[in-house]
Amino acid sequence: MTAKKDTSVHVRRGAAVLALMGTFAIAYAGGAAAATASSAIGITSVINGQKFENRAVVTVNGTSNEGYGTSRVRGRSTVPSGHMGANARLYTSAGAIVKQTATKYTSSTYSANSWFSVNTATASLKNGTAYYSQGTTYHWNGSSYVTYWTLQSPSVTS
Repeated sequence: MTAKKDTSVHVRRGAAVLALMGTFAIAYAGGAAAATASSAIGITSVINGQKFENRAVVTVNGTSNEGYGTSRVRGRSTVPSGHMGANARLYTSAGAIVKQTATKYTSSTYSANSWFSVNTATASLKNGTAYYSQGTTYHWNGSSYVTYWTLQSPSVTS
């Protein structure tokens, strides 16, 4: 009989590194500086054999002082129509909600690893204030939706 190697420590260590690595990018579109920050990918429980992932993204245009929050969710294998959903929220760094969406669900089948994204409406932002995004995602378990929070995105200042 062969002993099974315990990889749980390595998995936990890898998850901790991912949680600390929110991505941050600055892009220039049409001459306007837009900053986008993404949370690490959150991995939900396995539901009916399907593994789901989610993340939050904040986008701020410092030139126009506008921005929005995004929640994203994907399945690691094909997800039938209506089996996942999300809502997004944009917050000030003090935790006040600036914009939020109603929950939206997929209306078609999503192939493996394809992100379903929900954006808040664009908000007018206060210059010099930091903003972040966080949302919830929904996963069908056969009889009801299971809810998971995304990790909080890093803050971006307008």
